[in-house]
Amino acid sequence: MEKNLELNLIRSRLNFIETRRLYARYSRIIYFVALITFTLISFKFITIYGGISRSKKELAGLESALALKRDQFGLNDMEKEWRAYCVKLKIVDSMVSARSEWSARLKEFANLLPPGMCIQRVEVAYEEGKKNFNVVVLSLPNEQKGFRDVEGFIATLEFNPLFGKGVKLESHERRQMNGKDIEIFKISLPQEGIK
Repeated sequence: MEKNLELNLIRSRLNFIETRRLYARYSRIIYFVALITFTLISFKFITIYGGISRSKKELAGLESALALKRDQFGLNDMEKEWRAYCVKLKIVDSMVSARSEWSARLKEFANLLPPGMCIQRVEVAYEEGKKNFNVVVLSLPNEQKGFRDVEGFIATLEFNPLFGKGVKLESHERRQMNGKDIEIFKISLPQEGIK
């Protein structure tokens, strides 16, 4: 019985040693496979990164060459002129397509102006896709009641069928011109009048 026990003990030790040998062999194989995989991934990353940096340098060179050509041919100025032309074209197109008679409305506006006031300039404004006119009115220095006149004038415009309820006072300021106080009013006229 003791001999069987010793033989079993020797067999288990031999199995343990054989198992350790197998583990050592497999661990070397796994180590070499992992080392080769890591080397390949590192090489691929380096080549990709190098390609990206080369592409960035080429792109920067192309952009600088393009900027130089744009400056040589004056394309920036041409783009500004084109944008200004497009804005003018849009304004003209909207004026042609608008059904309201702006010439009649502006004539009526000038006819309704109180004494001592005059039109300084007319501006076109776009708000929420609609075209409005801003009319800048000067109150001449010999008239001291400009603000009350403008309030009455706006009330008159609101009851006029050509203008409607959207007329509003945009801004009001006081300035000195040739040593005299004048008042400047900006009045917004809506696109549509009373239907």
